[in-house]
Amino acid sequence: MINCLSNLPYIGALRGVPARRGSVRPLAGWSEGETSPFVFFCVIPPVSIPADNLATIKEYTKKIAESLHVCGLMNMQYAIENGKVYVIEANPRASRTVPLVSKVCDTQMARLATRMMLGESLESLGLKDKKIPYYGAKEAVLPWARFPGVDPILGPEMRSTGEVLGLAENFPLAFYKSQVGSGTACGAKNSPVDCF
Repeated sequence: MINCLSNLPYIGALRGVPARRGSVRPLAGWSEGETSPFVFFCVIPPVSIPADNLATIKEYTKKIAESLHVCGLMNMQYAIENGKVYVIEANPRASRTVPLVSKVCDTQMARLATRMMLGESLESLGLKDKKIPYYGAKEAVLPWARFPGVDPILGPEMRSTGEVLGLAENFPLAFYKSQVGSGTACGAKNSPVDCF
């Protein structure tokens, strides 16, 4: 998934994409809000997406933002299968993950999007791609432990009741912190994750 800023009619949209986030899911059709429990995860910067796929994602995102005439925030969701990038959906709006992306990237995306919607150009904001020197792992907080009897089967509707962020200098530690923060007992009997 990508959360990005676009500023049309100004040319040069997406020069400052704050985050290309890696979400690994076993199959499409699950809500983006659940992009981390069980067998998939969400991390900035992505740890398993090849550079050529990242370049394709950036190119597709720019073309879609231009085609939709987006001014402000846009949320994109992609799938990669056998090295090919597929567009799942394009949402000319913010996602609920924008605050987490903003924190990890040290970029106030909502504030910048508002400034662009009020007429400032993307160029005037001075955004540039940047290397993030640490990892941010997002974990969804799911209600099963607190509400016995809730159906634990995931589907296209959002089931999570929140999300947490683990920050660390390496991916395994960031992921572990996200699991602890969400209340997932890593390595415990019947735990959905082994936590390395």
